Amino acid sequence: SLLDRVPTPDELLLWRVAYPRAYRPLIEEAERTAAVPDYFLQALVREESAFDPGAVSWAGAYGLTQLLPSTARSIGAQLHPRVPVSQPEALLDPATSIRLGGALLGDELRRYRGFLPLALAAYNAGGPAAARWWRAMQGEPADEFTEEINIAETRAYVKRVLRTYAV
Repeated sequence: SLLDRVPTPDELLLWRVAYPRAYRPLIEEAERTAAVPDYFLQALVREESAFDPGAVSWAGAYGLTQLLPSTARSIGAQLHPRVPVSQPEALLDPATSIRLGGALLGDELRRYRGFLPLALAAYNAGGPAAARWWRAMQGEPADEFTEEINIAETRAYVKRVLRTYAV
């Protein structure tokens, strides 16, 4: 399959369209600041919003990193300097969304000791669900852990982001 090998020069354009490095300077800075592995936040943004800064979900999540306003306000208040989010539309600014989304992802990675699938599950489903999964499945290999996530949407999300990150 195409994903099993390095792309040929003829295939490279297709790869760049499918896996763009959109907003890379902003994402790279957020990854460095939040101690997120290189290109991990890039993969999350691709799957959350397809790099559409104006994305608004049915659940009320905004921007490139698809944050709920309440989550964004909480994260923004913890940062130095603080990032105020007085209106949800502030999350449509790429720099704001990426900074806050990167900070949240970094927090989840630290909370779950760098375990990528659980950090993504927490980002998607929230802290209480992730804490239950951590207690129930701590020590499981990443693939087994992912398959045991009992919320189908979150399980699929984790798989998509990890697949994109691997590419």
